[in-house]
Amino acid sequence: METTKKLGFEDRFYLSKFFKELALNLEQLDEPKLYILDLPAGYGKSTATTVLARLAIEGNPYFSRVIHVLPMRSIIDDLYMRVRECVGNVLGASATKNVAAQYMLTPGSPLFFKRCIVTTLDSFILNFFKLPAYELAKAFDRNVAHFEHPRAMIYTSIVVLDEFHLLSGLGSVSEEMKSITAVLAAIISMLKAGISVVVMTATLPKPILDLIENKLSQYNFSVEKIVYTPGEDQRFDEKINRKQRLIHRLTALSDLDLLKFRGLKVALIFNTVDKAVECYRRLKQEDSIREDLILAHGRLPESRRSFLTDIRSRSSYFVVATQVIEAGVDVNFDVMITECCPADRLVQRAGRVARNKDQGEIWVLKLDDNHPYDKELVDITWNYLKEGDNLTYVKSKELIERVFSSVGTLRVSQKMFDALKNIDSRPIFGLIDAKNAYLYFQGFTNSAGIISGYKEDFYNPKEAVPLSEKEVLKLSTSGKLKVLKNIKSGETDYMPIYMMKPSVALYLLREGYRGVVIDANTYDSLIGLN
Repeated sequence: METTKKLGFEDRFYLSKFFKELALNLEQLDEPKLYILDLPAGYGKSTATTVLARLAIEGNPYFSRVIHVLPMRSIIDDLYMRVRECVGNVLGASATKNVAAQYMLTPGSPLFFKRCIVTTLDSFILNFFKLPAYELAKAFDRNVAHFEHPRAMIYTSIVVLDEFHLLSGLGSVSEEMKSITAVLAAIISMLKAGISVVVMTATLPKPILDLIENKLSQYNFSVEKIVYTPGEDQRFDEKINRKQRLIHRLTALSDLDLLKFRGLKVALIFNTVDKAVECYRRLKQEDSIREDLILAHGRLPESRRSFLTDIRSRSSYFVVATQVIEAGVDVNFDVMITECCPADRLVQRAGRVARNKDQGEIWVLKLDDNHPYDKELVDITWNYLKEGDNLTYVKSKELIERVFSSVGTLRVSQKMFDALKNIDSRPIFGLIDAKNAYLYFQGFTNSAGIISGYKEDFYNPKEAVPLSEKEVLKLSTSGKLKVLKNIKSGETDYMPIYMMKPSVALYLLREGYRGVVIDANTYDSLIGLN
């Protein structure tokens, strides 16, 4: 592979296989396929985007750009910087001109014009279904949005959907299916238009794979699965077989002496922001650890999202984090202490351990409160783990299969699926229809209800904290919320809660408000609300 050699990447058997099959499909103008790359953590899946970016930048007759979609904005910049470095330093092309990270507060390429775009699921889905993310407020304020431009860019691209298992909500208590419904509607629309789509994952549970295959078969589209199988890639087999990720079971964090890990790269992963911040604050009181602490979670304001830089600039540390560490982040830990969670999430977290070494430790903490995950799936995961086990690739796959064998057949929201397909395919449906659908379904993705919280008299968007509906309702005084009308002028209003039913987020969007105002004593840049 000429491009991988030029970029200095090690040639991987399954990535080479993918590129050969993709090239053959494009050259022969065959029916487009959905490619599923089910490859282990550390295999180098994200290098595929850099290779595709080179082809887009240097010109080819089959696609004009590559759009890489990730489920969380907290991990966008990591991949963006890696691709940018390769494009600029290795390929000699202008990284600024060709590569962009596109998400809220980071408008690198709002219309998706650049050759390689790393973006969030929310931005991609809104742009695809005629409600462009960068003009969302204007669309609701003035019924104006240039949805044709980003859609045209998508329809001349190759689209990569990364960390696909996180899109379903599978394993969570609520198990909303909005995100995966929207994604499947987009995939089928793109395949109908002849666009190649790539799904990347290291931990795809069988119920999600079955859902994908069943839905695509209804439209006579095929799935090309490229799955790592021990014995086919001998060089990677040797590497992965040397790995020792030893499991230890833990019933209380207080039973573990963290000081014995000083000088190592240690991660403490919690299932909720509240518990992560509680641990961070407690450890901050320990003189021997406090200087080594890094906090990482998705509720941090934009100005404090430097945790990946902090991690990479230190030779040892204690990272206290949430799920933001488990997916799509190229970091390496010697030791991970994690709350138990469903098998696919646990394997993702374990994939950050011993990436650059041959041995690491994983301490799994048993919980009484499994929120936000399904208790049955967490319990099955815990019961499968044995003290001293080596969590190999084969054992990881067995764990995921066993845990999710109890999950029944998954189904998308057919009403939402049909609505989105019609919005995409019928020219008669435009911005107004997309807006109405967005309001009716209360967003197109599981994270559509996130609300910006601004510190009173300090209305800098980069200092705003993302809040859930439940958290925002805690701010109400006498049944009212203080809301921000204009960021520049600082104009605010008090609005009754009853007017904001059933969704505060959608009410604010519909009425043109930018977020809610948090008084200085309640605002906390570490957690959102004090």
